[in-house]
Amino acid sequence: MLFWYHGNMVKKTNIQRQTANGKRERIALWLVIIILIALQAISGWYLVKIWNIESQDSKHDFAELINKSEEQRYNSPVIDVSENRVYIPEARVYFPLNEVTRDLRYDFVDTQGPTLLYLSTASFVGAQKEEDDHSCDKVVSFQQAVEPALSELSLIGEIAPTKDGLRYAFAHNKENCSIYYGTVRDDLINAAKAIQNY
Repeated sequence: MLFWYHGNMVKKTNIQRQTANGKRERIALWLVIIILIALQAISGWYLVKIWNIESQDSKHDFAELINKSEEQRYNSPVIDVSENRVYIPEARVYFPLNEVTRDLRYDFVDTQGPTLLYLSTASFVGAQKEEDDHSCDKVVSFQQAVEPALSELSLIGEIAPTKDGLRYAFAHNKENCSIYYGTVRDDLINAAKAIQNY
């Protein structure tokens, strides 16, 4: 009988050990599963964060590329301090030298289509933001026709025709461009009205 009792005790002890071991194994398995899920969630969060940073950088790089190409399209005028003039040789025109025209940048277009002269400043060229209209840097334009080349332009006046036939002055609409600050746009418009042939 003692043997039977001892045998039952051994069986019970083994069953209890197996049950305890089974519980420990299940708890350990669940802990491993929870840790793996947490690691997956953290990895996913980092991947989303890296993706957002990458897409922002790519947008920034693209905007930077566009601005750099805009900068290369514009030319700096010839400044003659002795005569107090700022010359645009391609259009054979000049402006009086002052604080505004000192920073003048221009794009003279004389290809197959109509002749155009766009004026801007060093502070506007290459500074456009993604939300800005693509033509914000074309602050003032001189054209041969009374119809604007761009819908964002408004007629501001008529000038004595230049040797290339430029006759009508247009300005870019202020509300479409966040790069316009202070009175720089208005100052450039006023300076542009003093255009002269040479």
